[in-house]
Amino acid sequence: MRNLVSSLLRHVRARHAAPGVHVTSLAPRNLDAQIDCLRSWKLASRRICTVNHARELSAIAPSLPGWIEAVPVEFEPRFGKYHLPYREISPALAQMKLTPTELVSFANSDIALRDLRLLAPRKHVRHDLIFASRMNVDEAGNDTGMYRSGFDFFSFKASDASLLEGMHYHVGQPWGDFVLPVMFLRAGKAVGRVDAPAITHRMHDINWSQDVWATFGVECARDLFGVRIPDEHVKKAVPILAAEMKAFLNSDELGYRRNPRQNADAQAEFDRLQVTIERRMAEFLNA
Repeated sequence: MRNLVSSLLRHVRARHAAPGVHVTSLAPRNLDAQIDCLRSWKLASRRICTVNHARELSAIAPSLPGWIEAVPVEFEPRFGKYHLPYREISPALAQMKLTPTELVSFANSDIALRDLRLLAPRKHVRHDLIFASRMNVDEAGNDTGMYRSGFDFFSFKASDASLLEGMHYHVGQPWGDFVLPVMFLRAGKAVGRVDAPAITHRMHDINWSQDVWATFGVECARDLFGVRIPDEHVKKAVPILAAEMKAFLNSDELGYRRNPRQNADAQAEFDRLQVTIERRMAEFLNA
């Protein structure tokens, strides 16, 4: 029976998983639970890599199993914490010497892989970026519902990692998961959202404050859309921005298709979002 199970598992891996690397950034607490999550990605025959500030890695390295590759990077802390900036993922991948077509999956360290089909190579035949939300689970592992307010999984070819170099948003903090798909669209890349409950996340308290959320929201409006939100309007304008981006990224137009639109339409989709944001912000700020 054990040989049969092993044979079936190898068959599933061969059919649904693609060679590549799974990247995360381990938090320096509750390591055992995070490592358990990473084992689910290892089952997909992926290299596992954690990218952390060198100071953090020196503290957690003794507790890491040998199959987790640790890549140290240097950056300035923000809000007093060493959350990894997305822009550091690209140079970290360069250290790993991946081939341009090798697939890179990325998720927070507390995200577990439930369905290997999420990593199927066919999803990247015409999609440059695949992204997905998580299924939340309780302490007993029971499903409590899909999370619809953000995204927890991203997959792209190593050759597109340079698109992250302009992202100063931080892993495990708000807005980066909104910005990343839009960065791909703005570069003319085709993106597809997978709605299946292929990844899971055990519920916990949020690790950021409303002040951090508002600060990154103001920066998102400025960086992506050229909209400057005055300080006196932040409290009301940022939720409007968040609602519009959430609606856009969850729209049917961005849903994964077996026969997706061509890359030439990506710019049109970004332009649609740009016009919507400019209109909504103007309506509010000029009211």
